[in-house]
Amino acid sequence: MVTGSFLLAITLSLLEPTVQAFAFFFHEKAWQRWGGQRAAAAAAAATA
Repeated sequence: MVTGSFLLAITLSLLEPTVQAFAFFFHEKAWQRWGGQRAAAAAAAATA
């Protein structure tokens, strides 16, 4: 056990995936907003 505490280990094992899920959600939202615009602009420039 990394922490030496069973309660802390359980807390971390539940907290870490939760934080990852929220980070992924907001990353995808940001990518849709800004990354998609950049890709569309690059595609438009390539066809022009």
